[in-house]
Amino acid sequence: DRCSPMSTSALLVSTLTKTDIFQNIKQMIRTSAIPFIVTCVVYLLIGIAGQSSFPSLDILQLFTANFVLNWITLLPAVLVILLSFLKINVKSIMIISILAASIICVVVQKMNVLELLQMMVIGYRAKDPQLAGMIDGGGILSMLRVSAIVCISSSYSGIFDGTGLLKKFKKYLDLLSCRLTPFGSTMMISILTGMISCNQTLTIMLTHQLCKDIIKDQNELAITLEDTAVVIAPLIPWSIASVVPIAAISAPTSCILAACYLYLLPIVNLLI
Repeated sequence: DRCSPMSTSALLVSTLTKTDIFQNIKQMIRTSAIPFIVTCVVYLLIGIAGQSSFPSLDILQLFTANFVLNWITLLPAVLVILLSFLKINVKSIMIISILAASIICVVVQKMNVLELLQMMVIGYRAKDPQLAGMIDGGGILSMLRVSAIVCISSSYSGIFDGTGLLKKFKKYLDLLSCRLTPFGSTMMISILTGMISCNQTLTIMLTHQLCKDIIKDQNELAITLEDTAVVIAPLIPWSIASVVPIAAISAPTSCILAACYLYLLPIVNLLI
């Protein structure tokens, strides 16, 4: 999600820093290479070690029993990737992908138009309980809460600028940046703002508000936010970025410890 042109966090960062999202994605791929490889190795070793202790689930058979699977169903995802490489406007990519997916739902999956419209509004609901745990969700209604959070969070930026609430704090931040690197300072601020704000959007916005004066280059600021605030927010147990996905899969809060990529990314880039 972090490296996708459809990512809300990536779009937010590019908007705040006034940078090109596709250029940011190139930088994100570069800075995430080592953490990604290390994470894959860790998960591979864990998978091999625990292979005999976990019940097997035939994913292919499960999906085949509920959907018509053929190459044409990959078209919406392929269009997103292809059009992203061509640097087409993100909104246009979304519209084209949605139209392609809608046609496939009706023609290939034999879903009637009423079911399609219902799914768009309230999200998909699988009849198979095993499948439901993996893919249930989505829909316009599911985004209302997130949209409200973004709208409310967006107002804070203007409030802080207008009232000068953060001026004193910025002085201490300047001292911190002298002792640490700009990346290290941003990382520390991300942890603090994430613990206070309890959601990823406000964490990104507050960190940007506080750190925009210590990192003058907007491209550098964008990738620093992507490598700190964006991935640190889900590591905070009471943050919405953590609570929602954990609740969706009915997992314990301790599963955050297994999110290797999220803490390897800022740590590796701090050390390099």
